Amino acid sequence: MTDTGNQRRAAAWRRVRANPAGLAYLALVAAAALFATVDAVWVPHADASFAGVWVLFATAPASLLVLGLDGPWFAAGIVLAALVQAALLGGAYRWLVGTRHARRTADGT
Repeated sequence: MTDTGNQRRAAAWRRVRANPAGLAYLALVAAAALFATVDAVWVPHADASFAGVWVLFATAPASLLVLGLDGPWFAAGIVLAALVQAALLGGAYRWLVGTRHARRTADGT
């Protein structure tokens, strides 16, 4: 039985979601976004707050590509940047774990 494109995409999405590095990164970004939202909505400021900058720091360098966008496009770009970087971190994690497993198997330990 052959794999369809949808099944391959679903398997790739499960690999991205199911690794601790990508999940920890997405939790960090979500915490920064929650902090920025709470600060913007419920904390009175006499001057501007830089709480939203932490979301940009957490998603940089991919978020630098969306700095010129406005409104919901900017938010969507930040979400996309976070997902892309989570996938890259997940791939690096899987590569490191696979390399370590292969080295252990070759050593016989």
